Amino acid sequence: MKKLLIVDDNEQNLYLLQVLLTANGFQTEQATNGAEALEKARRAPPDMIVSDILMPVMDGYALCRSWKEDKDLKNIPFVFYTATYTESKDEEFALSLGADRFIVKPSSPDKFLALLLETEKDYEAGKPVSAFQLVQDAEYYKEYNAAIIRKLEDKMLQLEEANRILEHDIAKRKEAEEKQKNLEEQLRQSQKLEAIGQLSSGVAHDFNNLLGGILGNAELLKMHLNPGSPLLRQSEIIISLCQKASNLTRQLLSFARKAPVELTNIDLNLFIREVADLLDRTIDHCIEISIDTLEQPAFISGDRNLLENAILNIAINARDAMPDGGRLHITLEIPSLNRAALPEEPLEIKWGSFVKISIADTGIGMDKKTKDRIFEPFFTTKEIGKGTGLGLASVYGCVKQHNGYIAVESQEGKGTKFDLYFPIVSSDDPVASPKAEMLLRGNGTLLVIDDEPVFHEILTNIFTSLGYTVHCCANGADALEYYHEHSSAIKVVILDMNMPKMNGLHCFRNLKKINPDVQVIVTSGYGDNSDHESLRKEGVSTFVQKPYKATELSVKIAELIK
Repeated sequence: MKKLLIVDDNEQNLYLLQVLLTANGFQTEQATNGAEALEKARRAPPDMIVSDILMPVMDGYALCRSWKEDKDLKNIPFVFYTATYTESKDEEFALSLGADRFIVKPSSPDKFLALLLETEKDYEAGKPVSAFQLVQDAEYYKEYNAAIIRKLEDKMLQLEEANRILEHDIAKRKEAEEKQKNLEEQLRQSQKLEAIGQLSSGVAHDFNNLLGGILGNAELLKMHLNPGSPLLRQSEIIISLCQKASNLTRQLLSFARKAPVELTNIDLNLFIREVADLLDRTIDHCIEISIDTLEQPAFISGDRNLLENAILNIAINARDAMPDGGRLHITLEIPSLNRAALPEEPLEIKWGSFVKISIADTGIGMDKKTKDRIFEPFFTTKEIGKGTGLGLASVYGCVKQHNGYIAVESQEGKGTKFDLYFPIVSSDDPVASPKAEMLLRGNGTLLVIDDEPVFHEILTNIFTSLGYTVHCCANGADALEYYHEHSSAIKVVILDMNMPKMNGLHCFRNLKKINPDVQVIVTSGYGDNSDHESLRKEGVSTFVQKPYKATELSVKIAELIK
């Protein structure tokens, strides 16, 4: 087994050569510079040396000259194996120093081994592999300096290229880290808003149940008053205030993405013009309102009231940010929407064709701390009594509920811009005409399933007076037992979704098992439309959001019985 001394300051190169040579029957010794190689060779001479050129302490050229001047080492073959070969003068200089081979990296393993074996065979056959005369010192240093300069220049070029690649990699890594940081912040903010949304929807649900009791009793009182009664006006005021309070809970549910929606296909060009007209009539005249609509039609599937309230809430905030007047500009645009087009990549957006509504003002703007919190419910920068902190929270929920995305740009003193992205649909559908508000009489048995006793009393009193027979159950188990015995007589079931022991969904599915054609009106203080859609597919007839008016419920019942 032949022993080779391999010399290279690159540990990876040493390792690769060691693996290659060992696998092919060679024994190896390693050194990381010329001085170390000379010391090891003088202690235990190898059968051959393979050396790089550019190394610290003593480079390959100096090592080769010293090697060939040493009486004990000069007859041992010396092979250069280098990646910094630039021109023929380098090889000429190496051979003039006594090198037996000059192999340029990268060289295939087979070729590299063949050259080593050829050098070994020549040496064993007694052939003088290199016939050289030692170069005079002056000439040596001249050639040596020229060769080293060429090598260093080449190394510098390689280093510059490596630096360019490294700078590019660092920039990409920083970009990736920044993107990761943004995504983590989005996730944190999303989780925070989700938690607040859960809390808000729970509060809204309980509040809607209370409002339902107040509204129902006020309507019941109104029904029993004579037309000339002085209490008639008071009952109407109570009903009106309940509806206003219901709008507040609707905003909470909108933030939590659980507001009931009535989807129609909306022509945004027409819609923005109508909203601008409304703003012209309601916003201070010192604020100039302008719009830019699209030349082509643009339709989205949405709830007109929710979207109108969203834009009005943004406009009201813009008005408050421009106490001395300014400009409010609403623009419609169909952007080339991709990840690079957004200030930060949204977590939940479904990529496709979108239309963008931009609402920009020239107001006082916001700092980053305020901007980061504007969508939180009850967060407000306004004085006590001048804002609920629900306006922008409901905007956020409205956009998310429409499968959209909202982006905000703002700087102190430079105004604010809201960009609302909504998925485009292909065409418009007719909008359902509003129904007249009146109590409709009827007959037959109604089954009310609700865990709140106040609704039992209200619905029994109201619908008994309208000609119905009303039976009430406080939980799903009792209701199923009653329905099983009286299903043929029951015309409509009024079912609350949120009950203990057995929830509305479980109860409904069991009602369907008893009678596949059962007519069910689902009521809820939450109003989660995702549940509505799944229930509709399972056969629920219709939905009514608490607090509901008796007129609304009577119309729904009459439609089902008819």
